[in-house]
Amino acid sequence: MANNNRPKVDLKLNEPVRLKLLRDEPYTGENSYGSYYMYSVEESGEEKVYFATQDVHLKIRQSKLVTGDEFILEKTATQKGKRVVTDITFKAMPAERTNGNGSVKGIPETNGDNFKSDSTMRWIVFIYSC
Repeated sequence: MANNNRPKVDLKLNEPVRLKLLRDEPYTGENSYGSYYMYSVEESGEEKVYFATQDVHLKIRQSKLVTGDEFILEKTATQKGKRVVTDITFKAMPAERTNGNGSVKGIPETNGDNFKSDSTMRWIVFIYSC
């Protein structure tokens, strides 16, 4: 399946990229390098394609991401002996955490006591057993 000349997502070293799924299922196929998974995504308001590695594809599936959900990818490099090996870290941002429109929901504030501040909570009962 052709990508209709949409640009590819370019992962730069140590620069996280936030992507929004535009289609639940990737286009799949085989080429001389093996299986590929081409996802239709949106990056900064622009429609692009992302060719996921087997590992990232499995993480997207395990996270149960659907159209409209977002995820963050970051390419990192590590030294293994004399070789430098790159890896892609993945962080899912399902719509319930992104309000479905790309803006992250607010994290509940605390009062310095590690208890979440909640306007509906009037009091907290502590029970101490002797």
